[in-house]
Amino acid sequence: MKKLITLILIGSLFACQKFESSTSAETYFHLTVDKASIPVLLRGNTASNKIMLFVNGGPGLTSLDLAEADLFKWKTNLEKSVAIAYYDQRGCGNAQGNFEESSINLQQYRKDLHYVLGVLKAQYPDAELSLCGHSFGGFLASSYLLEYGDQALADKLILIDGALNYDFDLTWEYRRIFLQEMAEAQINLGENIAHWQAALDWLNTEPDLSDNAQKKIWNQYVGQPGEYLIPDEYLALSLRDYMKLGFASSYNPFPAFLSSNLEKVNDLLNAELEGQNLQSDLKQIKLPALFLWGQYDDLIPPQEGKAMFDSLGTVDHQKEFISLPNAGHEPMFSQNGALQAFIKNFILHS
Repeated sequence: MKKLITLILIGSLFACQKFESSTSAETYFHLTVDKASIPVLLRGNTASNKIMLFVNGGPGLTSLDLAEADLFKWKTNLEKSVAIAYYDQRGCGNAQGNFEESSINLQQYRKDLHYVLGVLKAQYPDAELSLCGHSFGGFLASSYLLEYGDQALADKLILIDGALNYDFDLTWEYRRIFLQEMAEAQINLGENIAHWQAALDWLNTEPDLSDNAQKKIWNQYVGQPGEYLIPDEYLALSLRDYMKLGFASSYNPFPAFLSSNLEKVNDLLNAELEGQNLQSDLKQIKLPALFLWGQYDDLIPPQEGKAMFDSLGTVDHQKEFISLPNAGHEPMFSQNGALQAFIKNFILHS
């Protein structure tokens, strides 16, 4: 009953606005939730009755500018088959401006997400809704499903290098395994043997990585992005891309760039999230699920992602973990073609 009431309330807010059902729809609207204006861009093939809501990472980053500039190239590919909704989270991007710092918390972010999904469901009642979270967005999406349970308005879950664990001691355990397995694989391939053997010899003397000195040495062996194997995905953004990001924006981006809101949002949410780990609760999530992970993600290692995936309550034949070769934490840049193909197949055919 709660779900029905929520949909009626949200639907009434947009009773006078008609959303397109076409192969090339584009609808831009603002949703007011607890005094905050949440901007949403819905674009693509809404006639497919398949809508993916992208939940960006950060915390504190923007989705709308990425969508307007089409930096992921989804507009010219993935959006031909399905519709994608992008929204700027409270205090971020197009939603930036004056806000109460007390409203920047996970519970409020989950509620905002629920209302965005509610509008999509009210306007497209027959559509299948997929939640797609990247990095922090993966935590927000999964946390939302756990918090709302049967009231959650999502049919499928897609995680792209999702941050499901903010217990950093545990993450460093996985980072140790990541370096060991990467070193062993490269030695077997005959690549840079001296470097990787030195890494293994060092790991044999360090059963755990807990202090800053150890973590610094780990970083030296893994290398800066692109130095050894980890791709520098940010270099995929050319000067032209950055210019598009500014001039294609749906609002004047410069006040957002110059404001301290991104830093505030990031600090507030990271402080709240520190120490949280969803792994033991993931068994409650039973939606069809697709986990896409960069093979060389040194921020959230694929070993950690696979452990979270194995904890998911979804039956085996309805979930899939895919490792993307030659990709790090941002496979939307380094393996974008393959990533889009996997997402499209999962949404349309699973």
